[in-house]
Amino acid sequence: MSVAIRTITRVQDADDLGSTPGAGNDGYALTWDNGAGAFVLAAAGVTDHGALSGLSDDDHSGYALLAGRSGGQTLYGGTAAGNGLTLYSTSHATKGNIALGTTLTVDSVNGRVGIGTTTPTSTLSLGGNVSTATTEITALSFKNSTNTVAKISVVSTDTTQDDGDLVFSTAFNG
Repeated sequence: MSVAIRTITRVQDADDLGSTPGAGNDGYALTWDNGAGAFVLAAAGVTDHGALSGLSDDDHSGYALLAGRSGGQTLYGGTAAGNGLTLYSTSHATKGNIALGTTLTVDSVNGRVGIGTTTPTSTLSLGGNVSTATTEITALSFKNSTNTVAKISVVSTDTTQDDGDLVFSTAFNG
């Protein structure tokens, strides 16, 4: 059987503690109320992320480093087939824009996407030229319940696709 003897000594002020309240590595501190007689044992530890060390270390490649990572980084939404990645500008009910550099902007407030512009003014705003690998770009299609019945297209007449005709067609089944 072992017997331990503990001595309780009244603490008059911070000097009796031998260190500053809240200091130390055990995560606890003895606090007092300027001699009024109440002592509280409370968790101290680090309460401000600015006081944490090692935040600029890049030693956890499994986490996104919001300040950027040398060589770039990839963010996955899930690990199973069909998993998605959802990105919101804010948790507030009034959303802002999501910009991917200066080339793609999603304006979720107005339901607009801008390519080549940071200020989309319509559902799809293009700030630049449109290019395609095919010889026809369909600009507008009109459909009934089963078929395309009319369309407006730009058809290129050469292989460089810098020469084209505006074509209006009807009764198109494509």
